[in-house]
Amino acid sequence: MSAPPAFVIDAKWQGKYGLLQHSPQRFPHFEQILVRIRSDGHHLGMWAAFMRCEDPGDLGLETRHMLQRADGSPMTVKMAAEFGGIAQATASVVVSSRTTQGIQHASQLAIVPYGNGELKIKRSDDEAKQAEMVEHVWGGQVGTRNRITIEGGMLIIPLRERTSDGVQVEWIELNYARIC
Repeated sequence: MSAPPAFVIDAKWQGKYGLLQHSPQRFPHFEQILVRIRSDGHHLGMWAAFMRCEDPGDLGLETRHMLQRADGSPMTVKMAAEFGGIAQATASVVVSSRTTQGIQHASQLAIVPYGNGELKIKRSDDEAKQAEMVEHVWGGQVGTRNRITIEGGMLIIPLRERTSDGVQVEWIELNYARIC
């Protein structure tokens, strides 16, 4: 006899980390989603990072409750990830080459942002000076188009979950071949 299938909701289901309350902007029908998942016979799991919160005051905490440095200031950590010296991100992101080459050499990239921040990619070619960035928004529509300058061999890509109109950014297309 096997266990029922599990359905896990990963990071950023919360409005703010630490509150353990869903984001009404991301999941306006959260209760209905949970009912549907359970009615399909799934066990439900929800990711949470304990001991991590965005706004300690929302949890009734003050600086004196926080882990502190020797000087008494609160210990904070800026989220960032580095990928083998090739890329660095300050938000969760998936980066994929749309060619047979790796991300450092590819003329086309696909990027899926999971948060707001930036992605820095070290370019291996000295010839490309700019890239075309196209945001594809939810529903298959093309959002904004921008040109991004490559300086000192680094391409800095702004990441955002939503446009200024509140529309979900589904993925970002980057093309080096169209602009040089």
